[in-house]
Amino acid sequence: MRKGVRKLGRVTASRKVTESFTMVEMFERFMWLKNSEGLAPRTVEEYEIHFQWLCDYFGKDLSREEITTEAFLGWTDFMTHEKQLKPNTV
Repeated sequence: MRKGVRKLGRVTASRKVTESFTMVEMFERFMWLKNSEGLAPRTVEEYEIHFQWLCDYFGKDLSREEITTEAFLGWTDFMTHEKQLKPNTV
């Protein structure tokens, strides 16, 4: 029998995430979801361009444990100052 968390009269199943995906595997799942939503080809292309920039910045595929706030703050700083993109773009 599953235990759940009661919210507004509904019972929702809670589960602990035990899978450990790499950054590339997470992106592939994200893109599968976005493609199933029927996004414009240009939007999909931009996601892939930005993800390639992210991979180039880190220089490797990160594990779940390596994906930290500090890592992404470094990346956003790089994109803003080195690539000179506007904060909204980043």
